[in-house]
Amino acid sequence: MFRSTFRRLLALDDPPERTAFAFSIGVFIAFSPLLGLHTILATLVAFLFRFNKIAVYTGTFINNPFVTLVPIIISSYAIGAFLLGGRCEFPPRVWRCLMSPIC
Repeated sequence: MFRSTFRRLLALDDPPERTAFAFSIGVFIAFSPLLGLHTILATLVAFLFRFNKIAVYTGTFINNPFVTLVPIIISSYAIGAFLLGGRCEFPPRVWRCLMSPIC
């Protein structure tokens, strides 16, 4: 009983195409500018569409924060500044902090 529930929860019996699609959905979520909501979005999408949870989480977490964090922060700031009518300026210290692993 536990084994069948576990297999159904993780959608391990899905065909490879569906698992690959679940991974790609995770990658799509990882590139969204909704910082802090990636895990929540991945969980919601995985349960709503009954995707392979491991594939969705892997796609989400493999891209962040190493690959996309800096572009996401910059684009989020720029969009926020545009929507609020402000200027999109980063002080030099912020640029140094964004471009280096240690501030």
